Amino acid sequence: RAAGAGGRYAALERMDLRRVLMRVVGDAPLPSLDDEVMLEQLENWKWRVEIAASGAAVLVTSSQCPHGLGLLPSTLDWQGGGFWRPWPGTFEFATGALVQAASARWITTSTSKACQGATGIKQLGPEIIGLSSVEACQARCVEHGGCNAIDFYRKTGFCLLYDVACSTPEKTHDGASSWSLKMEATQDPALLKEGVYTFLDAKRRCQESIACRGFSFGGSWPDQERIAGAKRRVYFSTSATPKPSRSGGQKWSTYIRKDNPRANCNPEGTAFECPANPYACLGLSIDADDAAIKQAYRSLGKVLHPDKLGKDSRTKEAVRQAEEAFRDVSESHETLRDATKRRQVDQKLRRERKMWEEQRASVQDIYIKEPLVTSLEPESYMALIHYGREWLVHFFLPQNEDCKQMKIAFGRAAAELGTGDDERGVRARSESAAAGAESLQEGAVFRGFLRERSVALRTEGAGMAEGDVHIALVITGGGRAKLIAMGEEIDLLISVAEDGAKVTFEGESRHFFGSFDKSNRLWLRGTIADAPKLKHEVASFAVQRDTWQPPDLTRSATGTSAAPLRQKPRLFGAVNCGRFPDFCKRKGADPSAVKRFPQVRMLFPEETRYEVYRGRPLGREVVTFAREASRTQGEVSRLGAAELQSLKGSSPGVWLVLFYKEAGSKASLDCLLCRTALPALRRAAPRLRAAGIRVGWANCTETMADCNVFLGGQPTDNFPDDSADWGLLRLVRLGGPGVPPVLTTLWNHRLLVGEVGQAVLVATL
Repeated sequence: RAAGAGGRYAALERMDLRRVLMRVVGDAPLPSLDDEVMLEQLENWKWRVEIAASGAAVLVTSSQCPHGLGLLPSTLDWQGGGFWRPWPGTFEFATGALVQAASARWITTSTSKACQGATGIKQLGPEIIGLSSVEACQARCVEHGGCNAIDFYRKTGFCLLYDVACSTPEKTHDGASSWSLKMEATQDPALLKEGVYTFLDAKRRCQESIACRGFSFGGSWPDQERIAGAKRRVYFSTSATPKPSRSGGQKWSTYIRKDNPRANCNPEGTAFECPANPYACLGLSIDADDAAIKQAYRSLGKVLHPDKLGKDSRTKEAVRQAEEAFRDVSESHETLRDATKRRQVDQKLRRERKMWEEQRASVQDIYIKEPLVTSLEPESYMALIHYGREWLVHFFLPQNEDCKQMKIAFGRAAAELGTGDDERGVRARSESAAAGAESLQEGAVFRGFLRERSVALRTEGAGMAEGDVHIALVITGGGRAKLIAMGEEIDLLISVAEDGAKVTFEGESRHFFGSFDKSNRLWLRGTIADAPKLKHEVASFAVQRDTWQPPDLTRSATGTSAAPLRQKPRLFGAVNCGRFPDFCKRKGADPSAVKRFPQVRMLFPEETRYEVYRGRPLGREVVTFAREASRTQGEVSRLGAAELQSLKGSSPGVWLVLFYKEAGSKASLDCLLCRTALPALRRAAPRLRAAGIRVGWANCTETMADCNVFLGGQPTDNFPDDSADWGLLRLVRLGGPGVPPVLTTLWNHRLLVGEVGQAVLVATL
């Protein structure tokens, strides 16, 4: 990693609904105070550094009402950490182009030879076959995005795409020809720059230029390719208004830069945006205190001041925009410093927010304060889903009463199930940390917070509140310590009472008087006084001894468990179908079909399957469903005509066979058997085989006559039941060759009555 480009972190710890503690090992770099960073595995999350000291940094989300922070430590810690990097900016997706569409000009490299096999070029994907003309091959290259050259074989219709053209084509057969692509953008005054970039690089390039308002590209840029670092030709623009555009028959897409991103649950509209909302200009919420306002003003002033523009970007337009941005920040700061003006602003914003909430009540997120449940949105869904071995996901409508009941049950289920950490087989590393006055050893680190104009933190059990300042206390030895707060380091002299009950840290301007908690001797808390008035308490503090050690990801060699060790956690998500109706509809949870809500599903990304919970909104039943659905699946043999015939003459044994007929219409095929009975049978297969029972299933739509004969009828008999949703689960006892099998009906479709019947079927199997 280049200097200033970020670094590697070893672990994350959730602190509260908005904060995580990011730890590094050894000499790994830490971000600086007030830096805005991202964790590479979660590109849509923005963090600001509140403190960075002694191998750890406190990160706070820029969102004022985030959800799902439990995802971070429970997901990324499983990978042994990851990388952080400077924040590349927030961008909002839109269709259309910010600049006039580029035109493609093809240059002939050779009319008789191809570049295939040449050095210095990379083939993009497998060859494309069956194309009738070189123009069709060229169109495929333009659609690809990262393609800049092609080979076309006229006689076979083969088309090969490359990242660059070769210098000397040499392959001659099948009417070979080689071409290179030159993309020529129409002279558009909004065009700032163009080039081939990865998605993250494009965002960072745009963020670095104050004149860039967004970027556009042709074709699509799927999530999987963005995560893998695939490149596209990108056009940066000074305009933020996309226009419908097509070039060469392909659609264009745009990402518009948003320098002041809002949380999904925050109000939307000009009344809540800068400059109408002074808090938004400073990137703060309405509950920000004076210290937060002052700090935000200083941080933004350093970045937005016109004098900070570099020589290359110092145009008249860039200077004008910088002056406007800096003026908005300065005026907002002046407004919020004035108590009367601030009170007026607060009253106005609260009225506006109440009106907005009434108007947007149908799309509010009921999972805002659920720490273990991650809000899944269309843009982040594909980026996050592969982090879990299984996901328990609730598709909900915010105003649906059943969904609200399910939310309570879902939260209880998440707390009881957990992420599966006890199934990892990872050795626990622990340290018998010294407590009380004995913990004031050289090299010891205490982390906590400081609260001005309050002595509340001296009370045992008091926790952090919004507006508190993060601090770190490092024992340097020789009876001295170093306090790190707000980017400053203060030397302190330590004195301990004879009985060890009281500890005093003396600085030039402040003295800290503390004692260790009786219930937890790792916590040190007390009051602060300014010298020389040591009896006048002006603040309080609370710090805890940091006993963390780097995780040992070596697997424990127990050798006793038959179940495979977990490699990925169990995660929990929620999708707001009131806010994202089209996305939910594509996922099979149509918001217009209210009777189908609430919908809870167990997703298995690695197996590309899911199962639906059809029970009541009770936490214990959701837990039972999740555990049952997560069982390792076994093999269930498919029995065709030949297999059914051979069963009748096979050696003695016992089979459990599911006979079913396909539904007569798509509307009635609601997974009563294909998504409920058969998956349940697969999960039961390992236990049944252990008891000597083999399992199978037969599609009697394909083998009607054979099913009739096997079930004891004649080949021409009608199937025992001709309803659309039909199923028989039978225990088949085979007596050997020449002995008719004995069939016992365990289940039939008449018992599949609603959700209760299906839940009983799962429990039975």
